[in-house]
Amino acid sequence: MSQIIDVTKFGAKPNGADCTLAVLKALEACRSTLEPILWFPKGNWHFYPEFAWESYFAISNNTSGVKRCALPIINFKNLTVSGDDSTFIMHGILSGVIISESQNITLNNFAIDWEHPFYTQGLVTSATNNYFDVQLPTNPNWEVKNEELWLAEEGWQFPFTYFLEFDA
Repeated sequence: MSQIIDVTKFGAKPNGADCTLAVLKALEACRSTLEPILWFPKGNWHFYPEFAWESYFAISNNTSGVKRCALPIINFKNLTVSGDDSTFIMHGILSGVIISESQNITLNNFAIDWEHPFYTQGLVTSATNNYFDVQLPTNPNWEVKNEELWLAEEGWQFPFTYFLEFDA
């Protein structure tokens, strides 16, 4: 029979405060239950990398290395994470969920978003064979270092060397 593990009983609070450490404690409590439901009451749940779980991972389409994760579902069986239509908001360089060496995992009723994406997003406004123009957000964090454009957001700073294009 399923048992609900309410993240608020471990100190997690929605709508502003960092809930990372409290959620990790609640997730660990799920290990002592046969069919746990890790439950988040409706709200915006903020996760920060400072207290996140971290381990070495080789994730597809990503550089292998030490990764930080808000919900590390590692070696679990029969776990449900239910969000009551919540949004999990990641801050900095942080993976939302990693599922590894687990069976019968259900994730439902929540969305994952980032306060600031890992990368700056812009709109290509014109392009030729020699250059392209990109419209950046109104308040991008950027600077020019050694004739290179560097972009920055919460917890990261990278040179503008790569880009991915998408048809909006």
